[in-house]
Amino acid sequence: MRTLRHSFLLAALATLAACHHAPPAAPHPLFPMAPAWTTPLPAVAEGPLVAAGSLVFVATRDGVVQALDAATGRVRWSLDDRAGVLGTAEDLLVVRQADGTLYGVNARTGAARWKAASGVRGTVPPALYKDGVVVAGEGLALLDASTGQTRWSVPEVRATATPLVSGAWLFVGEADGGFRCRDLATGGVLWTFTTAKALLAPPVVDDRGRVLLGTTDRRFVSLDPNDKGHDRWRWKIGGDVAAPPIVVGPRVLFTTHEDVLYALDRGNGHLSWRASVPSRPISGPLLYGDAVLVACFGSRPGETFLIGFDARTGRRQGDLKAPGELGSPPLIVGDLVVMALRERAVAALALGAVPPSP
Repeated sequence: MRTLRHSFLLAALATLAACHHAPPAAPHPLFPMAPAWTTPLPAVAEGPLVAAGSLVFVATRDGVVQALDAATGRVRWSLDDRAGVLGTAEDLLVVRQADGTLYGVNARTGAARWKAASGVRGTVPPALYKDGVVVAGEGLALLDASTGQTRWSVPEVRATATPLVSGAWLFVGEADGGFRCRDLATGGVLWTFTTAKALLAPPVVDDRGRVLLGTTDRRFVSLDPNDKGHDRWRWKIGGDVAAPPIVVGPRVLFTTHEDVLYALDRGNGHLSWRASVPSRPISGPLLYGDAVLVACFGSRPGETFLIGFDARTGRRQGDLKAPGELGSPPLIVGDLVVMALRERAVAALALGAVPPSP
């Protein structure tokens, strides 16, 4: 009997232990923010910053490419005579020049890997994925990421937005307003969704394969790539979408040039919430925990503000004047927001910094 009671007690304790869950860790808040580091640049930054692992990469108009330590801002390596825009994935950094020349660089060391003439002119940043590099502009080409050799090229394309690779599909927004899904293996067109104006931003593909696209003809749409791009739903907006959207739980979030941050239900397109930003956004929403950060122009020349919102409700969490005018969208790297400033510097702010004791 004693053994039986002992067994029941052990079973009850085990059940209680199994039912007890530690409370989820609260995400770090966006605010307050505190200066973390500032690194001077030899010239104004060219194109957007990119990041991989613990490194942030910046190209400047004098042809210098630098790798900065994300935690400290210290220059890890630097290359000269590499003017262009950047793309990165894992340990590969690609510098894309306006004449179509590409340089593949070891992202950790700066060592040269390959040089390739893609034949694709333009300034659209390259898109990297696994073993490939997609170059878009006055033409479209897929290069091998390990050698730089061209796998295929389509010269008649006029791309206006950074391409997006998703599985076997390549999505490209083009100057004629066409949003095209291409076969990644061949570059051939699988289907086209027609819009009235040239697209500015790439889409996002959610976990159910839905393509979520912001346009410049006052529509945000959800497309079914398995049904020749048929639009599942559409939402009317009042301005251009110039930055990629993001998926947060059941919603898709995006900014528009009507100075609005939208959150739509990505299943049916219904409005979840909308929030105003003070002026035209420089970036799309950047996710940090359960909050998003949006960079926008200030009311005075040279001002940039960082505005924080609750990603679930749209409630405004706070705002902060950036340490200078931003030349491109910021990045969130770990617990830092990193910015390229027009004042020839890259600066980082620590998110959710503990305020100093009085």
